[in-house]
Amino acid sequence: MAANNILGAALNASHCASWRPRLLPRGIRRKHPVRIRSLRRPIRKDAKLGALHAAGRSHSTLKVYVAAISSLHNRVDGATVGRHRLVSLFLRGALRLRPPTAMRAPAWDLPLVLEALSSPPFEPLGQVKLKWLSMKAAFLLAITSAKQVGELHALSVSDTCLRWNSDGSGVTLWPNVAFLPKVLPRNHLNQPIQLARFDPPSEEGGYELLCPVRALRAYISATTDIRQSEQLFVCHGGPNRGRALTKQRLSHWVVDTITHAYRASGRPPPSGVRCHSTRSVSASWAALRGVPLGTICAAASWASPSTFSRFYRVNVATPHPMGVVLMPQDDARTTPIGVVLCVLLLCD
Repeated sequence: MAANNILGAALNASHCASWRPRLLPRGIRRKHPVRIRSLRRPIRKDAKLGALHAAGRSHSTLKVYVAAISSLHNRVDGATVGRHRLVSLFLRGALRLRPPTAMRAPAWDLPLVLEALSSPPFEPLGQVKLKWLSMKAAFLLAITSAKQVGELHALSVSDTCLRWNSDGSGVTLWPNVAFLPKVLPRNHLNQPIQLARFDPPSEEGGYELLCPVRALRAYISATTDIRQSEQLFVCHGGPNRGRALTKQRLSHWVVDTITHAYRASGRPPPSGVRCHSTRSVSASWAALRGVPLGTICAAASWASPSTFSRFYRVNVATPHPMGVVLMPQDDARTTPIGVVLCVLLLCD
């Protein structure tokens, strides 16, 4: 209760007249539009952190609110609101009562999706509609790069951002120079994505259909005549045909690919699938095949291996007729993750 009183004082209208909803992250504004609209007026003194916790808000969400309040409010007992002892105890208790949960099993089946990508409507690649080609290229690039959707969205077809290997063995992509990644250390700025072409032995027919380099080349060729932007992914239909795609629509392409694969196999699509889940699936497969954690973290722009272990690693080793990376184990330890995960094969 005392911590709630501290927060009540922190929200006193006499101190928070300059509060504006723009100070909260966009995700918070979208999730709580009614509450945020009320912030356009001076906040009442009876607004409490306890009410947010009772409404089911997570510990991380409560910390966002506290940080925003601390940035404007005067010190309380010589400390900022966020560092006040009672508020710290409140947040610690909220964490104990509602600890974060990490998913330990993948939300969707990667081999099932790859099998769907090897058949209509995604193949034959030279005859499919641009919609299906776009979805296939986006999904394969997401799963082989382990990148965030923002980084994929920033890729470009300009000569300075796209380089095909002279021997046709692969491609290197860089984000637009104006792109600022979520993690800002120097080694994460303008980080390239390297993909290698996959040429399976002739007796393993069909697996070349999963080559991301093949899909990317076909996609760029198919969009040349309609392209109105140098951004890699552009709208394939409607009034914005050929214009730059939004990050939200790019995420939908990846999720729609997974959903279609399940429906095509006669299985109900999993609920709550997000484009971001490709990062955990991709990195977990790489770890399973012996890729060093340092290489995985560098590819996914994670500051430390603990980020992967705590929040992203899922169990992909459950007995199943699953895919394996077609690369010798020793090579996997010295090859960039974009090359290691260049294709995942289905074993029938």
